[in-house]
Amino acid sequence: MNIARNRLVLWCLLAAVGIVAGMVRGVNQRRKVQKAMAARTDAPERLREACAVLRRPEVAEEIRAMLEQVLRTDLGNLLPSDRFGHELGFGHAGDERLLKLVTEVEGRYDVSLPDVRTCLEMSVGDFVELVDKGAGRAPHNP
Repeated sequence: MNIARNRLVLWCLLAAVGIVAGMVRGVNQRRKVQKAMAARTDAPERLREACAVLRRPEVAEEIRAMLEQVLRTDLGNLLPSDRFGHELGFGHAGDERLLKLVTEVEGRYDVSLPDVRTCLEMSVGDFVELVDKGAGRAPHNP
C-alpha cells in the first residue's frame, strides 16, 4: 500500500513538473517572439506591400489579428516571410494554438487549408495568399 501511494505521489510530482516546464517554455517563446518583433522597424510597410496584390488585402490584417490573439503578443512588426514553425514559435503540428488558428481561419473564410504540419512550414505571406485565393465567401462575423 505504501509503495502504491509513493508511486502515485511520484507520478503527480512528475506531472506537475511537466506542466510547469510547459508554461515556462510558452512564456520564453512569447518573449522570444516579442523581442524579434521589437527589433524590426519597416515590417508594417513590408506586410502591406506584400499583400497589396491580394484580392482582399484586408485578409492579411485579419489573420495578423487572429495570430495576435492566439499568441497573446503584439505582432505589429510581422513580416510576410515569418514562418509559423520558426519566427512565430509554433513548436509542432500538434500545437493547440496552431490548431485553433487553422480551425478559426477555415471557419471564417470558408476555405480548406492543408494539414497543420504543412501550415507549420509555411510563411505568413504564403498562408495569407492561400486563404485569399481559397476564400469562398465574405468572412463570417463571430
